[in-house]
This record gives sequence, structure tokens and C-alpha cells, in this order.
Amino acid sequence: MSDREIEEQAAFNLVYKWFLGLSTEELPPDHTTLCRFRARLGAEGFEKLFNQVVAQVRDRGFITDRLHIIDSTHIAARVDLFRLKKEHQGKGEDDDHYVDRHSPDPDARFGRKSKEKSFYGYKAHKVEDADSEFIVKVKTTPGNVHDGTQLPALVDGRAGEATGDKAYDSEANHAHLAAVGVTSGIIRRQRQPGRPRHSRRERPKIERKFSEGKNRHGLGKARYWGLAKVSIQSFMTAIVINLKRLVKLTLGGETVPQPA
Repeated sequence: MSDREIEEQAAFNLVYKWFLGLSTEELPPDHTTLCRFRARLGAEGFEKLFNQVVAQVRDRGFITDRLHIIDSTHIAARVDLFRLKKEHQGKGEDDDHYVDRHSPDPDARFGRKSKEKSFYGYKAHKVEDADSEFIVKVKTTPGNVHDGTQLPALVDGRAGEATGDKAYDSEANHAHLAAVGVTSGIIRRQRQPGRPRHSRRERPKIERKFSEGKNRHGLGKARYWGLAKVSIQSFMTAIVINLKRLVKLTLGGETVPQPA
């Protein structure tokens, strides 16, 4: 929904008016107010809001920190990808550092969902608390940034264990986890002696959050141009998903499994 559409709904939809505290005859602020508000807070301001929500959830004892799951999902840039591929076929998708200087979004980059599938845009890197299913960390990067390089910025010493797919399997990441006192549940590229950790079975939980973000909150495609504004979109989506989860736990009677 665009800012103009939000203004229109707030002007005529009684549900929106009730939520915003407006009387039936009262008009909402102009849609440009939303744009100015986002610009004034910036990505750092929205990160603070996100962290405040996580802190409140943590204070209420929902987050257990038994296991943190790290992963990323792609966000398609708001560009004409057909034109981009047609004009730069053979020299864009295979170059991780390729910059389309004619693109309206100069911060976007080519990345890969798999060996066969590429995308042009950004990555939302997230960490989920496995027991409570709250998102506890968010970072957005251009699409060409490798997942494994982001683990040190996303995993601190709070978790008892951290898990992720093979993209995070590196000596540097295992060393970082050891340094901050977190057990490594990262899936290895090469099979290690002994039985695999049970935590790897919980890794798919974060995929449900990505699905929710894309299917219900538009995270699959960037609403704006530029890394800063797409970062705001990532934080806003995570805030909404966390607040929905908080309401469900608070009013729905659902409980969070506690570590043994």
C-alpha cells in the first residue's frame, strides 16, 4: 500500500480512523507526512524502534536465547529487470560487483538464490530466536553480499547456540562463535565425525518468517530505492511480525517452550 493509499484509507475507512484515534469527520495528515517521518528517523531510527520492541519482548521473558537461527532472504529491487537483463546480458548476472549506472536504484546488486537462479536487489539478513520465534536481529545489504560474511554482525554472546546453513561454514565464523561463547550449530560443508546437532532440524523455522514477510507484508520486493530506505522496509516488516507474535502470545494463550 502506497503512502497515498494509506492517506485515503485513513480519510474514509472507519477502522483506520479508530486505530489512529481520528473522529469520523477528522482528516488525516497529508501522505507526505509519512515520507518526511521516514526521512527524519532514517534507518538508524527504525533500528532503534526494532531494538526497543525486542527489548520489551525480552523483558517479558518470551525470548529464551537457547538457539538463534540465522539466514537471509532476497528482496527484488524496484527496477525494470527485463530491461536490465536485456541490455546487460552476459555481463551483469555473473558479476557480483556489477553496477548498473542507468538504474534508478544504484545500491542494488546482482545476487544468487541458487546456482541457477539470480536476482537483482538486496538481502535481508535476520536472526530468529528458535523457541519464541521472534526476530532478534536484522541487517540489510546489497544482493551480492555473501551470507557468511554477516554472521559476526548478527550473532552476539546472548545465544547458547547459533545455527545456519552451509553458507555460514567458515573458520572465521566458527572462531567468532567460540570467542563470544556461543556453541556452533552451523551446518558443515563437509560431514564431520559423530552425529549432527539436533539444532539443524530447527533451521527451517526461519523460512516461515521469510514467507510471512513476503506473502503478507510485501518484503519480496523493495518499495523504495536505495539501501537506506530498503533497510527501513526490512526493519518495519520485522517490527510488524514481532508485534503480531507478541499479541498472539499475550492474548492467544500460546506459550513459549522453555529450555530444559
